[in-house]
Order: sequence, then structure tokens, then C-alpha cells
Amino acid sequence: MEVEVPGPAEFPSCYPPKITESNISGEFLAELQSLFEKTQTSLDAQQRLRHAHGHTQGEMFAIKYSQIGRVPDAIVYPETEDQVISLVQVASSHGACLMPFGGGTNVSEALECRHDELRTIISVDMRRMNRVLWIDTVNRMACIEAGAVGRHIMTDLEGYGYTMGHDEPDRIEFSTLGGWIATNASGMEKNKYGNIEDIVLDINVVTASGILKRSGVLPRESVGSDMRRLMFGSEGKLGIVTSAVVKLFPLPEVQNYGSVLFPTFEDGISFMYDLTQAQAQPASQRSSCRQYAIPVQHGSQACNIRTRCSCVSPSKGIRDRGHGI
Repeated sequence: MEVEVPGPAEFPSCYPPKITESNISGEFLAELQSLFEKTQTSLDAQQRLRHAHGHTQGEMFAIKYSQIGRVPDAIVYPETEDQVISLVQVASSHGACLMPFGGGTNVSEALECRHDELRTIISVDMRRMNRVLWIDTVNRMACIEAGAVGRHIMTDLEGYGYTMGHDEPDRIEFSTLGGWIATNASGMEKNKYGNIEDIVLDINVVTASGILKRSGVLPRESVGSDMRRLMFGSEGKLGIVTSAVVKLFPLPEVQNYGSVLFPTFEDGISFMYDLTQAQAQPASQRSSCRQYAIPVQHGSQACNIRTRCSCVSPSKGIRDRGHGI
């Protein structure tokens, strides 16, 4: 067709990008160092850069070929809820900003620092708060700290014969429970288990005005607004999630994977609609459309439906293996 297609654009690498100097006063830093162990605070430039971005294309491009603007001035790694409370109090007294950090895999620019922010910015890395605090196999609940990474949660719960049903969001190797709540995440198996807001039963959040916390896990309340629901998708604006109580589900006894190839995209979408109406959806289903590179007069689109089915026999129970790990 004699169409001239330009080659890929070339950009000179700017890595590593220039990192702004830390904007933290000596008094504030000294107070932080008095509250935390030496290994729990950092002013390292590379660590500050790592805590300044997620995984959007724009952020990846800026790191390699452009410039990341504002980055956090310091990193703090709390290990307990009491330490988070102390951090919020001291940051409030110094007029500083706190940015919760989980796995750093968000694609919503939640970690981007405002270029015009003049206050000190502290990145609160929650990954050391990664424990499963208790498991209740009778009521099928578990209390898990916000910094627990998805793959570790899976492994711990599997030892008790359970899953929390949010086992396959994208980036499960790095993303955390607190991050799932803060970004209102949806798992790959939501058809069976629900989204993160359906799985979480209770939540502890440290705010600038105090801590949102209940003394016990109770059934849902029918009086007044549920302030906990405001935390889903809040991306750290309202407080720092420290732990959550989640539902547990028995591990599936059978897992089947398969795919169906339809001749057209429309046929595939019609099948997805019929599957939903029949209320026979598998735990996970995804559709993808591929345009084949063949002559135009014979061109076609094919729709591939991938499914994952998980099921548990109701006649088989799960043995109680204890209430704490």
C-alpha cells in the first residue's frame, strides 16, 4: 500500500532521575528518631523515589525518560498500631503530610506528590505490619494487619484450609490488604467471593482525630451511617488502615480452567450475557478479542472466553486447626 510507517520514537534515558532534597526539619526528624528504631526511618534518596510513584505508564516513563517532581521527604516503617498512632500525632503537631504506602503497585496515581506541596511529606510504609493476628474457624473470620502482602495471606490461610477469596487481584505478589481497601480493589474471582468491600467485615483506621475501632466484631448495625465504608477507595486521605477483619471461605476442592473460542466478538459477548442470566457464572471469567492479521476481505474477529471454576462439596467440612498463628 506504500504507506510509510514511522519507527518508534526514541527518548534519551534520564535514569536515575534527579531527586529533590529532603524537606524535613531537624526538630521533626529528631522526634521521629526518638519514636522509632534506627531501621524504621530513612532519608535515602532511592527509597524516597521508590515511594513516590505507582505503576502507571506515565510514572514509569517519567522515571526512565523524564523527571519525577516532588518525592516524600522521609520514609517511616511502623511495626505496630500504637506506632502509627504516635506517628500521626507527631506529624500533626509539625503540620506534615502522611502518605500510606503498601506495595506501590497502584495505577491511580495515588502516590504522586503535589508539586506545589510545601509541607513535609512522610511516606508511611506499612509492610512491616504484616501479621495474621487471629483466625476464627467457627465464624470463618480472620484479623489481618494492613501491610500483609497478598501471596503471604494466601499461604497463611491455606494452612488452615481457607481463603479470603481475594487471592488473585493483579500484582498479588506485591499488593497489600491495606492497599486493596484504600483503592477499593476487585479480585479476579469476584463472581464467587465479591469485591474487597464485600469481604471486609471490620476495619481499624488511625485518623488525625483519633482511631476508628470497635471493641469487638459484631453483626452489621441497622442504626446510623457506617463510617468504615468511607475508607474504601479513600487512598489514604481519611486515615491509615492498620488492620481488617475479613471473611474466610473453605478452599475449593476442585479448580478447573478452560477457554471457549467464539467466531465473533458479538457471539462471545452474547455468551457472557447468557451466562450471567443463567446464574451459572464461574469464579472468574474474562473475554478477550483478537484481530487476526490476514487480508481485509477475509478479516475476522474472534472472542476468547477464559473461565476458572472453583467448587467445594457441602458434605465435607473443614477441621478446626486453632485460633491463632
